[in-house]
Amino acid sequence: MPIIIAIIKQKEYLLIFIDNDSNCQFDHGVNQLILKQPLNLDYGKIYLRAGRRHYIKFYGDSGLPRRHFGHIKYCSNDHLTHNMYQISLNQQGNYRFKPYSIDLLPPPNLEVMVGEPLRPIVTSI
Repeated sequence: MPIIIAIIKQKEYLLIFIDNDSNCQFDHGVNQLILKQPLNLDYGKIYLRAGRRHYIKFYGDSGLPRRHFGHIKYCSNDHLTHNMYQISLNQQGNYRFKPYSIDLLPPPNLEVMVGEPLRPIVTSI
């Protein structure tokens, strides 16, 4: 039977359960609850993105999240980028921690001489 990881109830709980009826929802008395973890987030929000689904399903035959890869993202309420991050999960079940980053691009009117590499332009605020 597949194991489901979901964030439910307005992002208040992380729920992990065995989905015995394969409807991708937790049903009391039907599914087996493994973990119900309150998130208790006072300073940010957590989001689970897995395509158009609100869950990630791990299959019992392999333990892999076939076709259910995605990421869990934490965003702080104060919008400070050094407090934001995401954990990405691929089809093979591998995960990567990705701190928030901004790719600095040159302004659109930058003229570059042939053979000169582009360098990011950093300005202080």
